[in-house]
Amino acid sequence: MPREVRARLRRALGAAAGLLLLLGTAVAVAPVAHAAPALPPGTYVFTANFGDQSVSAVNAATNTVVEKYPVFGQPVSVAYTAAGGGYVCAASTSTNTVTVINTHANVSNQYVHFSSPVTAVAAHGNYCYVTNGVYLSRFDVTATNLSATSVPVAGSLTALAVSQTGSTVTVYAAAPDLDRLYSFDASGATMSQTSLLTGLSEPTSVAVSPDGARVYIGGLISVAYVSAQQPLSQQRPSFVNIGGTLDSVAVSADSSLVYAVDNQAGQLRVINAAATPPSLANSIGIPLPTGVAAHSANNVNYAYVTHAVNLVSGYATSPTAPPVASGSVNLGAGTEPAGLAVGTVGLGAPEPLRPVLTLTKSPAGPFVRGREATYTLVVSNTGTRSTTGRVSVTDTLPAGLTPLAFSGAGWDCTTSPLTCSRSDELGAHSSFPELTLTVKVARSAPVTVTNSAVVTSTEDHCRSTATATVTVTGKHHPHKRKPRAQQPPAEEPVV
Repeated sequence: MPREVRARLRRALGAAAGLLLLLGTAVAVAPVAHAAPALPPGTYVFTANFGDQSVSAVNAATNTVVEKYPVFGQPVSVAYTAAGGGYVCAASTSTNTVTVINTHANVSNQYVHFSSPVTAVAAHGNYCYVTNGVYLSRFDVTATNLSATSVPVAGSLTALAVSQTGSTVTVYAAAPDLDRLYSFDASGATMSQTSLLTGLSEPTSVAVSPDGARVYIGGLISVAYVSAQQPLSQQRPSFVNIGGTLDSVAVSADSSLVYAVDNQAGQLRVINAAATPPSLANSIGIPLPTGVAAHSANNVNYAYVTHAVNLVSGYATSPTAPPVASGSVNLGAGTEPAGLAVGTVGLGAPEPLRPVLTLTKSPAGPFVRGREATYTLVVSNTGTRSTTGRVSVTDTLPAGLTPLAFSGAGWDCTTSPLTCSRSDELGAHSSFPELTLTVKVARSAPVTVTNSAVVTSTEDHCRSTATATVTVTGKHHPHKRKPRAQQPPAEEPVV
């Protein structure tokens, strides 16, 4: 969000602060006199055009403006959800409204009016989430009659992001006036505040990594980050120092890169989130950036950026080279886009983010009869989200092998049953420390033995099996049947 827009928001919030607690967040619904044909299937960049009170739909494949929707007021934030066929929500501070745009049907737009300043919007599932003054609100975009519910919070909220892990939906909202980040549980029929993070410096933007592992917060000088798997109040933020004010942040689809834009310095910053610790990888000078969003296509991570000079641009990114411009679209004179969102329309619901556990098992060294032998087992997550439940590995040994030890760093193991478990999260595209299984090879073991093991996580609905077949060497000593003792010959009777 550009500085001049942010300044207007703060003035509006300051003027309304004493009124907010009295008015609450009553809403009204009315149609906007505009209807447009359904968007053709494809990936679109939706821009919040502050200057001419509209939202543009830009086809990301052709770099063309396909549709332009008028909205009620000057939009400062926009979000897209594929639920119900596809909806765009555009937040306008000037009118305290969120305009709801149906992208899949030729129907009039609607808007939801709030009685306190609307500063940001995010979308997840059927809901659009709204920061409006000292409230977090949401409404179901697929409902016939739009109606919002709200939860109050200390501080004026100006940025938010939504994440889902399993069945738990969490909303993160930033309050720059108090240097805080709040978390809310939005899983049920009502929302409730769950935790808060302090120690930030004017947080102005929030993003959650698609794998559900981290929350990133843009602010003065740095991008802060914390774990999304632990309560905020139990953590202290870590920082990637960049300089300037990070007006907008986004995370790449594979969670490996974080994008941050500085409106005043005219910079797109790329952070290598896969590094330990995360660090600034590279940057590029760009004209008056106002917002950033992430998208992935053909195994390339793209950052899309809106510019106050009526442009939206795409940049191919990597952790090892500066961003490369991939295309730019002129949105039209006077549009002055203040933010953007990327979404796929008409191609079905996106594949849900989920963990995928895999197990590999291999012998470490020869298997010799009468001696000890070793297997190595490795549990990996090849999915797109971190695990959330307890992960267990159970091994079933074949005849001829006897367990002696089962262990691994961070694992809780037993030899009867032959199982190792742990409850910490396993991030996407990462592995737990390896397990070592030591066995005794019987002198009577067959020429080949096949060992099977399975990894499971009930909460994450994951299961994977691994087998290892090895050749056994050494002298074979089969079990022999013990000969029956011979009876002494009967004595001859004496005559």
